[in-house]
Amino acid sequence: MVLRVFLANWVGKLTPASLEPLSPSTLMFGISISAIGIPVGNALLISGLRNQVPRLAHGIPPEAVIRNGPLNLQALTKSPSLLHGLREAYAIAISHVNIFLVVLVCVSVPTAGGMKWLNIKEVSKRNEEEKRSLRAHGKPVGSIRLGSFPSGSGENAP
Repeated sequence: MVLRVFLANWVGKLTPASLEPLSPSTLMFGISISAIGIPVGNALLISGLRNQVPRLAHGIPPEAVIRNGPLNLQALTKSPSLLHGLREAYAIAISHVNIFLVVLVCVSVPTAGGMKWLNIKEVSKRNEEEKRSLRAHGKPVGSIRLGSFPSGSGENAP
């Protein structure tokens, strides 16, 4: 949670003032999607290994392959053909995870862009209402930054 707040504040400082309220929300959306994507990717990898290992490396239990990991496959067998089968099983399982991640990006980028567009329209409406209110009270209309705090000099104060 601390990292999310840190990243949101950091991104907020690097964006132009007109987009200030948008960047942290887009970042939080990305973090939330990644929080869902990691366990699903892990489940796809394990499921892929459970399906591919019996097919490509006869006699080696899939749980032993999952427990040893991709860097310790030599401990399971000395046979070059079985070792090749284990590596191929990992390659197929990882390719399923990569396909899932590409689909996730293809869905999340337009969704985040749509969120940003809706937020821009909302901020624009608020800016126009603020300008109308200032004009109605006879105050000068200048640059308005929503979400900012007055610095004491009166430059952002209504």
